[in-house]
This record gives sequence, C-alpha cells and structure tokens, in this order.
Amino acid sequence: MSSESTLILFGFLTLITPFLGLPSAWYEYIFPVFGLVVLGIGILLRKRTYQRGGTAARASGASASATETSTDTSSADTSAETTSPETPPSNPPSDPSSIA
Repeated sequence: MSSESTLILFGFLTLITPFLGLPSAWYEYIFPVFGLVVLGIGILLRKRTYQRGGTAARASGASASATETSTDTSSADTSAETTSPETPPSNPPSDPSSIA
C-alpha cells in the first residue's frame, strides 16, 4: 500500500474511531498511535518531495509552464486579431421609435 493510501486510511480511521463504541480507555492509546502514524507518513512524504527536487523547483517549473502557456495563447490571440478583418462595433439606436 502506498504512503498516500495509508495516510488516507489512517485519516478515515481517526474520523470513525469515536463512533465505534470502544471503551473510553482505549482512545488514550488509539489516537496517539494514529497521530504517530500520520506524523511519520507526513515526514516521509515531505522527505521524498525534497529528494525529488523540492517544492521550490516544482513551483518554479509549474509557473514557467504556465507562463509559456499564457505566452502561447497571447501570441495566438495576436495573430488571430491581425488576420481577421476588423468590423466596427454595432451600436444600437438610442431612440426606440427609429427601429421601425
């Protein structure tokens, strides 16, 4: 089972545990164990993220690709504007009686 799936499972178990009808004394042990598991998985996932290049590298890569995408669309919009003939905007008449 992947770390992400285990984290989701323990989050779900933490959510439903109070409704299982277990003796109150058990909660003193169950919740700290769930907390330690979630903490350990969180640290593991954070460590993996930094080993892959960190969040800063991924964030700058994402913003660069977003910039490229916006640059591409703006150049496409510009080329579409230059090739299409310009039509003057149609202004509706201000006097309703002249519509006849």
